[in-house]
Amino acid sequence: MQTSQSFDNLDSFSNSDNFSDDYPILDVDQWNLEIDNFAEEDLSPKKQTSRAMTSFNIMKTIIGGGIFATPSAFEKCGFVFGLFLVFGLGGIFYWSILTLTKASIKSEKKTLQSLTKFCFGERGEVLLNFTLFLIAWGAMASYTVIIGDVLPDILSHAIGTEVNHPKNNVFVNAIISRRGQVILTSFFILFPVSMAKTLAPLAKYSGFALSAIFFISLSVLFVGPTLEGGPNPGSAVLLTVIIGLAYLTFRENSQSNILNSFPVDNTIISFCRFLFAFDMFFTYPLELFIARDTIQQALFRTPNISKENHLIFTILILLSTIIVGCSTCQLGMILELSGGVTASVIAFILPSACWLKVNSIIGIKLGIKERIAHLSLITFGFAVMILTFLMTIYEGFNENNPKKQ
Repeated sequence: MQTSQSFDNLDSFSNSDNFSDDYPILDVDQWNLEIDNFAEEDLSPKKQTSRAMTSFNIMKTIIGGGIFATPSAFEKCGFVFGLFLVFGLGGIFYWSILTLTKASIKSEKKTLQSLTKFCFGERGEVLLNFTLFLIAWGAMASYTVIIGDVLPDILSHAIGTEVNHPKNNVFVNAIISRRGQVILTSFFILFPVSMAKTLAPLAKYSGFALSAIFFISLSVLFVGPTLEGGPNPGSAVLLTVIIGLAYLTFRENSQSNILNSFPVDNTIISFCRFLFAFDMFFTYPLELFIARDTIQQALFRTPNISKENHLIFTILILLSTIIVGCSTCQLGMILELSGGVTASVIAFILPSACWLKVNSIIGIKLGIKERIAHLSLITFGFAVMILTFLMTIYEGFNENNPKKQ
């Protein structure tokens, strides 16, 4: 087996006569000096960030704009079945992540790319990079749509006028319009923050953005019931209450961006829209970092990117999302395509496929129940991917389907 051969090579290497010459044994003081030098050179504050700041970036990537589209999902599938999906899919995803972790440990691979290449070769790695790019790009496209949703309402409320009002001049209409806000914020805010080569500078903003999401959720919780027809919420898990209350407040009028369901002249919600836009400004570069890295890995097979490629990739990705943000306000369709189609590969298909392949490579025969469980998860992932794609396309082209923002 490959593992035993590796240990045999390690034993023969450590017993060789040249081992002590090539790798001299250091005493305690020398080791302490080496550790101090390593800490000063490689773990300096300029290159690294704290564990807490890294956690903020991770949580901000997970808790993106999709949380405010959840009430629309409840509107489509029903409240009870929606709760079942939240907890049921959460449990399935937790199990798939554990499966992916076990496959990584058993194959001794530290990255998802290396694990996929170990299992399925270079074609599998290329497919993975393409999938990761589509997930990140879909998220960025949805963020530009959200920015185009919230900023015009904020400006209209602030200056006391509406877009395309007869009394407005051409310049004012262009500035406060959806397309104008997408273009201006993309070039003057998204582009500068996306030029960062590491995620460390964005960590503190991710922490603030998480606080903003919490404030927005509480605002929906308390402002929603004050509207006509709003229910009186009972006791439950806080996030589930917020999501369920947002749906029960608007029901069939729930929109893909729940903040669009509130009146434009509500001061608290207008402030929430501003926080939401700020949140998107500093979540966008986190996803662009992933998209840019996957392109670099696919084209040049190296994590080191030149300044020229860094600039070119950033501009091209930014322009592509600007086009989407200016062309459509269908946030739900973008989230369904990017999430339901591409994320199914990462969340359901890939973990079980890698686990089955890793055990096959190293010669371990799994039990029939375990094989059936993982094959069922793979089948489930393909079913979700295909059905989501077909239903999204059908709804997008169905003239009788009311288009919601």
